[in-house]
Amino acid sequence: MKARYLAAVLFALLAGICLGLLGGCADEAQEVKTVTVERQVAPDRPPPKPRHRSKPRPRATDAFVNCDANIQAKAETTTCPFAQNTFWTYWTSGESSSPVQVWSPAAQASFATTCESDGARVSCTTSDNATVTFSQAAVDLYSQTQADAYGSSHDLGPDPYEDLPGDGASPDVENGGGGGGDCDENYDPCVPVAADVDCASGTGDGPEYVDGPVQVVGDDIYGLDSDGDGLGCED
Repeated sequence: MKARYLAAVLFALLAGICLGLLGGCADEAQEVKTVTVERQVAPDRPPPKPRHRSKPRPRATDAFVNCDANIQAKAETTTCPFAQNTFWTYWTSGESSSPVQVWSPAAQASFATTCESDGARVSCTTSDNATVTFSQAAVDLYSQTQADAYGSSHDLGPDPYEDLPGDGASPDVENGGGGGGDCDENYDPCVPVAADVDCASGTGDGPEYVDGPVQVVGDDIYGLDSDGDGLGCED
């Protein structure tokens, strides 16, 4: 009995040792498998091109329209008849830097207008944002004959010479342009200062008239010397 018991114990020990050895062998024989995750690499792409930013367009309120070869008016606030009247009034005022009254045919009213020159261009503005520009050269080349022709064919208001300061190159209108005691220095003897003067013996429509003859000593701004001999209103 004792011998069988010892044999059984020994067998059990040997079996346990064998199982342990087999397990270790199995562990060592087992391959270690690893999983590699490959990262997909996108192909090289050129960097995005910067967006082209165009220059901002000028606002419509800053745009000007050409009223003629010399005069420009702010598009949304100023009419061309007012712009042209501004040029005429500025020249007639002797290029005054003080506010002058400019007649607007569209509004049928006068607006206080201030003009400033930088030597190259003249800019005239009103309190309600009307803006007129023109070249100083155009002002310098303007003549009394042109001013008279413009004044006789355009709407300059009920009294275009009102409140304009006097100047040697334009009619003396400090007293409202109605004539009377004022004399135009282009003639001798006295010819009244007015929007227009005609010979009393002729067919002109005034508003002022003069009896002749009168000598033209400067520019014949009223066209009194029809034959160009230096004397006006000879008949």
